[in-house]
Amino acid sequence: MEVAEVSIGGAQGVVGACLGPCAVADKAGGAWGDPVPDLPAEEPSWAEILAAVQASRLEGKIETVALEVNLLRTDLRKVLDKVQVKEGSIAELELEVASLRKQVANITYKTRALEVRA
Repeated sequence: MEVAEVSIGGAQGVVGACLGPCAVADKAGGAWGDPVPDLPAEEPSWAEILAAVQASRLEGKIETVALEVNLLRTDLRKVLDKVQVKEGSIAELELEVASLRKQVANITYKTRALEVRA
């Protein structure tokens, strides 16, 4: 603790300046020697600090994986859209082939009918 002699309005006295928890308590409106609010009673162990760092890293990895999953879902949707377009195209082609087969059958029937008449 630093000690300084002060003179205010002719009165002299000694003032102590604490740089530890009592200074924080004093700034927070507490009295000298009062416990400082919201401070842990003891410092965290290295194991607790390491666990907190690992948890933070794990949360970051989880967020990264979640982003990658969303990107994969987007890619999958694009592929499925392309497949649906191709399936639609294939279905249209199958209908067109069936229509052409009917036309060929009609032409064949008419050709045979003409041959029979001739």
